[in-house]
Amino acid sequence: MKRLLLILILTLSMQSWTKADDIKDFQIEGISVGDSLLDFFNENELKKFKRKTKFKDKSFSRYLIINHKNHSKKFDAVRIYTKTSDKNYTIYSLGGMKQYPNNFKKCLKVRKEIIADINKILSNDIIYKKKENNKRIRKQDKSGKSFDDLIVYDFNNGDQMLAMCIDWSKKMKYSDMMDLDISLSEIKDWNLKQKL
Repeated sequence: MKRLLLILILTLSMQSWTKADDIKDFQIEGISVGDSLLDFFNENELKKFKRKTKFKDKSFSRYLIINHKNHSKKFDAVRIYTKTSDKNYTIYSLGGMKQYPNNFKKCLKVRKEIIADINKILSNDIIYKKKENNKRIRKQDKSGKSFDDLIVYDFNNGDQMLAMCIDWSKKMKYSDMMDLDISLSEIKDWNLKQKL
């Protein structure tokens, strides 16, 4: 399969693309869902990247990669989920995060360009539904003034891609940010069950 690069270019320009036949064709920092983390990092590094999750079901493990030598610096961090019992560390979910301190409008502008390119490269053979203008309040902010603005691609096979900009109120002292996420159906379903 052709490998495609889904990256946030700091200069706000995007690469030209060919058609994607599968969600596994997309990459963040040169990594795709379905890849093995061992192709990029050794087990000692993975132990350092591993993070605790708040979920009771520990079927999946989360890794957070920040400022690694193999990290191209297009994102501030890369978040990856693998099955906890999988010794091959197969990637089920992959996310890239970029901060935009007090600049939610810039996040929306960059995301608009990324979404335009995603729309161009999705193959006509892939069946999906695109949901835009999805806003939800961030529960962490009791004032109700912080929110996510999501664009979601739900694929017929259950896989999902989303591009989210988070607008934190000044009271929260967090940085506005973009979160691009590519997830296979199995991890998406697991994640939803944890939030019920």
